[in-house]
Amino acid sequence: MKPCIEYILFMASTTIHIPTSLLEIVDARAREIGISRNRLILNALERFIEQDQAWSPSFLKELRQPLTPADAAALENTMREVKRKRSSKPAVVL
Repeated sequence: MKPCIEYILFMASTTIHIPTSLLEIVDARAREIGISRNRLILNALERFIEQDQAWSPSFLKELRQPLTPADAAALENTMREVKRKRSSKPAVVL
């Protein structure tokens, strides 16, 4: 079996909704560079995921650390104040 066929067989399928004007641009660009619409969209998504991450790995690592007692107390005080100030909906239990 050819590698590209194997790659296609193990891909999930999805449906997205794209404005017609954007789809026309996507199709024109795909034709310009000689690839399929699907490949162009996959390339764009891969580039976005790899290059445009909003949060650095060190930031995400920091978020996974347990709260210090002072941070836990500050969070509890903040949540208590948010619950006290809510007027139209009950507080969400997290």
